[in-house]
Order: sequence, then structure tokens, then C-alpha cells
Amino acid sequence: DMYLRCGAAGMHLIFALWTVYHMESWRFKLGGMLITNPFFDCPWLSLSLRDFWSGRWNGLTHSTLKLCVYSPLKKLGLPHVPVVMFVFLVTAYIHIVPVLLAGFGFREIAVPMIVYFELHAVLLLCEGLVHPEQWGVVGTAWVGLALLLPSPLLFAPV
Repeated sequence: DMYLRCGAAGMHLIFALWTVYHMESWRFKLGGMLITNPFFDCPWLSLSLRDFWSGRWNGLTHSTLKLCVYSPLKKLGLPHVPVVMFVFLVTAYIHIVPVLLAGFGFREIAVPMIVYFELHAVLLLCEGLVHPEQWGVVGTAWVGLALLLPSPLLFAPV
């Protein structure tokens, strides 16, 4: 158990440092102008989960995951669906590590978080079939429900 926690802490630290490096390296491009995505870009206006996760919610993490996880896996020629599923698994991992380090149990906290993020990956992939971004306010309502209904998985009681 101790080795798992130390390993998880180490991986989380590496990801956090890479995120800070990524943020700072972009800050100095174009004469010091900050050109990275904003952390939050009116997420309540999202018309689809793709819109929410790929630009409106935590732009820095999205940019880092795209640069460090999604793009390298796509360059290896891996198919889109497993790559998206893996990116959301990494997102779950980022949320799980602090909870595990705080001493909470894996089964009680981590498993529901993994289910939450993998569910969102599946919903996001299925959106490609129905294009909710064309639904206007109904698309926004869809995003709200998709985020809210499974939220007990993300915020599981201890």
C-alpha cells in the first residue's frame, strides 16, 4: 500500500510539474502574451460534452492532456475511441491521487471517479452520432444533465 501511494504521488507530481512547465512555456510565446486556453471559458454555455471538456472547462488541463497524452497516442496510430477512453482514465487518475494520498479507500472513492470519467468519455464519443451542438439550448441542457446526474460518482460520500 505504501509503495502504491508513493508511486501515485510521484506520478502526480510529475504531471503537476509538466503542467506548470507547459503553462509557463506558453506564457512567453508571442512577446510574453498568454496564448494558452483560459482555465474556464463560460462552461455553462457548452452545447455538447465535447465543447465542455475540450475548451470551456479547465483549458490548461485540456491543453496538457492533448499535448502529453492524446497527440502522442494518435501519432502512434492508435484509434480514436481507445485514445479518448485513455485520456479520460488519465483525467480520473489526476482526481484520484490526492484522494488516495489523503487516506481514502480506493474502492470507495477511486472506482466511482473512474466510472464517472469513463462514462463521460462514452457519452462524448456517442455525441458524434447525434451532434447536440446543433440543438441550441437543448444541447446546453443535455450537458447540464450529463454533468449533474452522475455527479454523485465524482463526489461520493465517505
